[in-house]
Amino acid sequence: MRSKGSHRIYIKGGKRIVLPFHVGRILHPKIVKQVMTAVGTN
Repeated sequence: MRSKGSHRIYIKGGKRIVLPFHVGRILHPKIVKQVMTAVGTN
């Protein structure tokens, strides 16, 4: 949807998901798990 600073904001089915985004860094597994739970994928 959009970016602001070091965060990217996505929308899926009316839910807003905010992810930290840093070039060259990998997301922490806990953040990935939270995103998967938020979008309904396990």
